[in-house]
This record gives sequence, structure tokens and C-alpha cells, in this order.
Amino acid sequence: MTVKLKTRKPTGLVPWPFILLEGEESAGKTYAAAEFTKSKRIGPAYWVDLAEGSADEYAAIPGAKFTIIDHDGTFRDIREQIEAVHAEARKAAVAKQPPVVLIVDTATALWRMLTTWTHERARRSRYNAKVLQDDPDAAIDVAMNLWNDANERWQQVMYLLQTFPGIVVITARGREVTAID
Repeated sequence: MTVKLKTRKPTGLVPWPFILLEGEESAGKTYAAAEFTKSKRIGPAYWVDLAEGSADEYAAIPGAKFTIIDHDGTFRDIREQIEAVHAEARKAAVAKQPPVVLIVDTATALWRMLTTWTHERARRSRYNAKVLQDDPDAAIDVAMNLWNDANERWQQVMYLLQTFPGIVVITARGREVTAID
């Protein structure tokens, strides 16, 4: 039995923007994200503030309009809140309303949260706990399965952002890097 080929003509529709604002600290990434919410061409904007706690101050930008997502700082709550905004964006898209905007400030803080979680789990492992009991400053082994768990959580959020039926603006800290041979 052969599989029947399924095809369709391209729609010509452009996918929703997924914007990364990357730069050094105080480069203006967050300011640019807040400025974007002034646009008359967008619907409601939701802001996930991670670690920086600065979203409130950007409400002072004339014309900026966004709602801060209230989360308890846990990965689970952050992911669930992003899922909730995803659902709101889907409703708006189906109703042909202006696109919902999701701002995540910063991806760097989310990854930092996941690496901290990974290292804390490693410190609690039976082997590492014994090593640390003898030497509290000892280097610990972070097993690959723990990094796989962190990567899975990262991918859960990235999937939601990549499939977001609206506009995503995500900030990340960057810096100049020098390669040394």
C-alpha cells in the first residue's frame, strides 16, 4: 500500500513576528519593547517580567499600553500564564481582531532560573550531597538527565512562543564575546 500524496497551494500569508531584542544591560531592549505597545495596529499586550521587575516603570512612557502578567516566580506558573495568553491570542486571531502581543523580559532570566534549578537538583543528589558534606566548596557533577529536564522545560516555553498566534517580543542579555584560540 502506498501513501497518497497530500498537497495544497501556498497561502502567501506571512507568519506572526517573533522578535528577539538582544543586547548588553541598559542597551534599551526593554524600553523598545514598551515603545512597541504604543502601536495602534496591535491588540492587547501582555508582559511577562522575569527577574528584572522593571515592567512597572515603563508604563510611564507616553502611550505605552500593556498588562503585566502576575506569576509566582515558579516555572510552572510562568508556563501556565504564557499558555493562558496563548489561548487569548488564539481567540483574537480567530475573531480577526488586532494581534495580541506577548513580551517576555528576559529569556536570559528564564534560562538562569532553569540552570539554577538544575544545579540545585544536582546538589541534592545522593552522590553530590555526600561530596558536599565532606567539602562544601567541592565541584559537583551535574548529570545529563538534569540538563535534559531543563532543556525540556525551555522547549515547552519556546514551543508556546514559536506557535503564538500573535506577536512575540522577547528580550535577552548579550555581550561582546572574544574567542581565544
